[in-house]
Amino acid sequence: LMYRLINIHQNDSVFDGACGSGAFLTKSMSNMIQEAGGNGTAKAKEIKRYQLHGIEIDRMIVSLAQSNMLLHLDGHSGIVQGDTTSPEMSQWMHDINFNSDGSLRKHHVTKILLNPPYEKKYKSLDIVNNIFDNMPKGTDAAILLPDHKLEKDSKRKVRKMLKNNRLLKIIKLPDETFSEGVSTSIYIFKLGEPQGDHEIFTCQIKDDGLETVKNQGRQDIH
Repeated sequence: LMYRLINIHQNDSVFDGACGSGAFLTKSMSNMIQEAGGNGTAKAKEIKRYQLHGIEIDRMIVSLAQSNMLLHLDGHSGIVQGDTTSPEMSQWMHDINFNSDGSLRKHHVTKILLNPPYEKKYKSLDIVNNIFDNMPKGTDAAILLPDHKLEKDSKRKVRKMLKNNRLLKIIKLPDETFSEGVSTSIYIFKLGEPQGDHEIFTCQIKDDGLETVKNQGRQDIH
Protein backbone atom coordinates (compact mmCIF):
# COMPACT_ATOMS: atom_id res chain seq x y z
CA LEU A 1 0.00 0.00 0.00
CA MET A 2 2.72 2.49 0.94
CA TYR A 3 4.70 1.57 -2.18
CA ARG A 4 1.66 2.45 -4.30
CA LEU A 5 0.68 5.56 -2.33
CA ILE A 6 3.87 7.39 -3.35
CA ASN A 7 4.05 5.81 -6.81
CA ILE A 8 7.36 3.98 -6.48
CA HIS A 9 8.59 2.50 -9.75
CA GLN A 10 11.65 0.76 -11.17
CA ASN A 11 13.64 3.97 -11.67
CA ASP A 12 13.26 5.16 -8.08
CA SER A 13 15.83 4.79 -5.32
CA VAL A 14 14.17 3.72 -2.06
CA PHE A 15 15.41 4.51 1.46
CA ASP A 16 14.34 3.20 4.87
CA GLY A 17 16.08 4.81 7.85
CA ALA A 18 14.77 2.29 10.41
CA CYS A 19 14.64 -0.76 8.19
CA GLY A 20 14.38 -3.53 10.82
CA SER A 21 14.37 -6.88 9.04
CA GLY A 22 14.02 -5.13 5.68
CA ALA A 23 10.33 -5.65 4.82
CA PHE A 24 9.90 -2.34 2.96
CA LEU A 25 13.13 -2.78 1.02
CA THR A 26 12.57 -6.43 0.05
CA LYS A 27 9.04 -5.70 -1.14
CA SER A 28 10.18 -2.63 -3.06
CA MET A 29 13.02 -4.59 -4.65
CA SER A 30 10.69 -7.39 -5.72
CA ASN A 31 8.15 -4.98 -7.20
CA MET A 32 10.80 -2.93 -9.01
CA ILE A 33 12.48 -6.00 -10.48
CA GLN A 34 9.14 -7.34 -11.64
CA GLU A 35 8.40 -4.02 -13.34
CA ALA A 36 11.84 -4.14 -14.96
CA GLY A 37 11.09 -7.50 -16.60
CA GLY A 38 12.59 -9.96 -14.13
CA ASN A 39 15.77 -10.79 -12.26
CA GLY A 40 17.76 -11.58 -15.41
CA THR A 41 17.60 -8.06 -16.81
CA ALA A 42 20.35 -5.45 -16.68
CA LYS A 43 17.93 -3.10 -14.94
CA ALA A 44 17.41 -5.65 -12.14
CA LYS A 45 21.16 -5.64 -11.46
CA GLU A 46 21.12 -1.82 -11.33
CA ILE A 47 18.20 -1.84 -8.88
CA LYS A 48 19.90 -4.31 -6.53
CA ARG A 49 23.25 -2.53 -6.61
CA TYR A 50 22.31 1.14 -6.51
CA GLN A 51 18.63 1.79 -5.77
CA LEU A 52 18.00 0.33 -2.28
CA HIS A 53 19.30 1.92 0.93
CA GLY A 54 18.64 1.16 4.58
CA ILE A 55 19.89 1.90 8.10
CA GLU A 56 19.23 -0.26 11.17
CA ILE A 57 20.64 0.37 14.65
CA ASP A 58 20.63 -3.25 15.91
CA ARG A 59 23.58 -5.31 14.67
CA MET A 60 21.76 -8.65 14.77
CA ILE A 61 18.72 -7.26 12.95
CA VAL A 62 21.01 -5.75 10.28
CA SER A 63 22.26 -9.27 9.57
CA LEU A 64 18.66 -10.48 9.36
CA ALA A 65 17.77 -7.67 6.95
CA GLN A 66 20.76 -8.48 4.73
CA SER A 67 19.80 -12.17 4.76
CA ASN A 68 16.23 -11.31 3.81
CA MET A 69 17.49 -9.22 0.90
CA LEU A 70 19.66 -12.14 -0.22
CA LEU A 71 16.68 -14.49 -0.09
CA HIS A 72 14.70 -11.98 -2.16
CA LEU A 73 17.21 -11.84 -5.03
CA ASP A 74 20.10 -9.96 -3.33
CA GLY A 75 20.33 -6.18 -2.93
CA HIS A 76 21.75 -6.39 0.61
CA SER A 77 24.78 -4.19 -0.02
CA GLY A 78 22.80 -0.97 0.56
CA ILE A 79 21.93 -1.77 4.21
CA VAL A 80 24.25 -0.47 6.94
CA GLN A 81 24.31 -0.60 10.75
CA GLY A 82 24.10 2.68 12.64
CA ASP A 83 22.05 5.25 14.55
CA THR A 84 20.03 7.26 12.02
CA THR A 85 20.25 10.35 14.25
CA SER A 86 24.06 10.25 14.57
CA PRO A 87 26.52 12.53 12.72
CA GLU A 88 28.08 9.46 11.07
CA MET A 89 24.78 8.33 9.56
CA SER A 90 23.92 11.92 8.64
CA GLN A 91 27.10 12.00 6.58
CA TRP A 92 26.32 8.59 5.06
CA MET A 93 22.84 9.74 4.02
CA HIS A 94 24.29 12.91 2.55
CA ASP A 95 26.94 10.97 0.63
CA ILE A 96 24.48 8.57 -1.04
CA ASN A 97 22.60 11.59 -2.39
CA PHE A 98 25.10 14.33 -3.14
CA ASN A 99 28.48 14.68 -4.85
CA SER A 100 31.25 16.70 -3.23
CA ASP A 101 30.20 19.77 -5.26
CA GLY A 102 26.62 19.53 -3.99
CA SER A 103 25.15 18.12 -7.18
CA LEU A 104 22.84 15.12 -7.02
CA ARG A 105 24.21 11.64 -7.56
CA LYS A 106 22.69 9.55 -10.35
CA HIS A 107 20.91 7.17 -7.96
CA HIS A 108 19.99 9.65 -5.24
CA VAL A 109 17.03 8.77 -3.02
CA THR A 110 13.66 9.65 -4.55
CA LYS A 111 11.27 7.74 -2.25
CA ILE A 112 11.28 7.04 1.50
CA LEU A 113 9.37 4.26 3.26
CA LEU A 114 9.65 4.43 7.04
CA ASN A 115 8.18 2.80 10.15
CA PRO A 116 10.28 4.25 13.01
CA PRO A 117 10.10 2.79 16.53
CA TYR A 118 7.18 4.30 18.44
CA GLU A 119 8.58 4.21 21.98
CA LYS A 120 9.45 7.70 23.22
CA LYS A 121 13.00 6.70 24.17
CA TYR A 122 13.84 6.08 20.49
CA LYS A 123 12.83 9.65 19.51
CA SER A 124 10.97 8.80 16.31
CA LEU A 125 10.60 12.43 15.23
CA ASP A 126 14.36 12.95 15.62
CA ILE A 127 14.81 10.04 13.21
CA VAL A 128 12.32 11.55 10.76
CA ASN A 129 13.80 15.05 10.94
CA ASN A 130 17.38 13.88 10.48
CA ILE A 131 16.37 11.84 7.44
CA PHE A 132 14.51 14.80 5.97
CA ASP A 133 17.55 17.06 6.54
CA ASN A 134 19.80 14.80 4.48
CA MET A 135 17.53 13.94 1.54
CA PRO A 136 17.06 15.86 -1.73
CA LYS A 137 14.23 18.33 -2.21
CA GLY A 138 11.23 16.80 -3.94
CA THR A 139 11.66 13.37 -2.33
CA ASP A 140 8.37 11.65 -1.48
CA ALA A 141 8.03 9.96 1.92
CA ALA A 142 5.41 7.55 3.33
CA ILE A 143 5.78 7.17 7.10
CA LEU A 144 3.87 4.98 9.57
CA LEU A 145 3.33 6.75 12.89
CA PRO A 146 0.91 6.45 15.80
CA ASP A 147 -2.19 8.60 15.48
CA HIS A 148 -1.76 12.10 16.94
CA LYS A 149 2.05 11.69 17.04
CA LEU A 150 2.50 15.13 15.48
CA GLU A 151 0.19 16.62 18.11
CA LYS A 152 1.63 15.00 21.24
CA ASP A 153 5.35 15.10 20.52
CA SER A 154 7.64 18.13 20.83
CA LYS A 155 6.11 21.18 19.12
CA ARG A 156 9.62 22.31 18.24
CA LYS A 157 10.29 19.09 16.33
CA VAL A 158 6.97 19.29 14.51
CA ARG A 159 7.49 22.97 13.59
CA LYS A 160 10.94 22.10 12.23
CA MET A 161 9.44 19.28 10.16
CA LEU A 162 6.70 21.43 8.63
CA LYS A 163 8.88 24.51 8.11
CA ASN A 164 10.82 22.80 5.34
CA ASN A 165 8.56 19.92 4.30
CA ARG A 166 4.92 19.60 3.30
CA LEU A 167 2.49 17.09 4.82
CA LEU A 168 0.25 16.10 1.91
CA LYS A 169 -1.94 13.33 3.32
CA ILE A 170 -2.85 11.46 6.50
CA ILE A 171 -4.41 8.03 5.93
CA LYS A 172 -5.74 6.41 9.10
CA LEU A 173 -5.41 2.63 9.11
CA PRO A 174 -7.87 0.18 10.69
CA ASP A 175 -7.37 -0.19 14.44
CA GLU A 176 -6.67 -3.91 14.00
CA THR A 177 -3.71 -3.39 11.63
CA PHE A 178 -1.11 -4.05 14.33
CA SER A 179 -1.52 -6.71 16.99
CA GLU A 180 0.04 -4.43 19.63
CA GLY A 181 -3.13 -2.35 19.55
CA VAL A 182 -1.39 0.84 18.45
CA SER A 183 -3.67 3.00 16.30
CA THR A 184 -1.63 4.22 13.33
CA SER A 185 -1.78 6.37 10.23
CA ILE A 186 0.31 6.76 7.09
CA TYR A 187 1.73 10.28 6.72
CA ILE A 188 2.69 11.34 3.19
CA PHE A 189 5.29 14.12 2.86
CA LYS A 190 6.93 16.07 0.04
CA LEU A 191 10.41 17.13 1.12
CA GLY A 192 11.74 20.64 0.55
CA GLU A 193 8.32 22.30 0.23
CA PRO A 194 7.22 24.32 3.30
CA GLN A 195 3.74 23.55 4.64
CA GLY A 196 2.60 27.14 4.62
CA ASP A 197 -1.17 27.34 4.17
CA HIS A 198 -1.47 24.15 2.13
CA GLU A 199 -4.37 21.94 3.10
CA ILE A 200 -3.85 18.32 4.20
CA PHE A 201 -5.93 15.54 2.64
CA THR A 202 -7.19 13.11 5.28
CA CYS A 203 -9.14 9.87 5.12
CA GLN A 204 -9.79 6.71 7.11
CA ILE A 205 -9.63 3.09 6.00
CA LYS A 206 -12.28 1.90 8.41
CA ASP A 207 -12.36 -1.71 7.18
CA ASP A 208 -9.69 -3.28 4.96
CA GLY A 209 -11.50 -6.61 4.52
CA LEU A 210 -8.64 -8.51 6.21
CA GLU A 211 -8.69 -10.81 9.24
CA THR A 212 -6.07 -11.30 11.96
CA VAL A 213 -4.53 -14.79 11.80
CA LYS A 214 -2.63 -15.89 14.91
CA ASN A 215 1.14 -15.36 14.50
CA GLN A 216 0.65 -14.50 10.82
CA GLY A 217 -0.65 -10.94 10.89
CA ARG A 218 -3.49 -9.56 8.79
CA GLN A 219 -4.52 -11.70 5.82
CA ASP A 220 -7.14 -11.82 3.07
CA ILE A 221 -8.69 -15.14 4.10
CA HIS A 222 -11.81 -14.45 2.01
